[in-house]
Amino acid sequence: MAEQGMAGLALTFLHIVFAGLWLGSLALMALTAGRGGEAFKLAARLGVASLLALGLVGIVNAYMLYGDIGSWFRFGTPTGRVGEKIVTFIVVAALAGYAFHAAEKKPGNARIAAALAFLASLGAVMLGLMLSRGL
Repeated sequence: MAEQGMAGLALTFLHIVFAGLWLGSLALMALTAGRGGEAFKLAARLGVASLLALGLVGIVNAYMLYGDIGSWFRFGTPTGRVGEKIVTFIVVAALAGYAFHAAEKKPGNARIAAALAFLASLGAVMLGLMLSRGL
């Protein structure tokens, strides 16, 4: 694992900020689904932007720290946690996308999907903590 310089610390900081925005947008989506207001649409827009930024910053940060992309997908290893986070990212994005599309027709399903995306995102946070500690 490479040492983090100022650029790495800045990327880690941004990653944490975007993760917080993403989790907040999911919570707001779960609370406002089916109410037909602007709050849900705003949360969805914030969610898309923060999720894309989160993914981009995460990939750049992982490349700077761990380099060899092939090692990211050796699941069960410390560096393999990157791949596990990528898989979690895809699942979370799919759940959030479903929540957005189901919001008007099936608000109950949208709330459940947003809540599940929130919980899966917490799993990604745990993987990140494990990764940062070499576990």
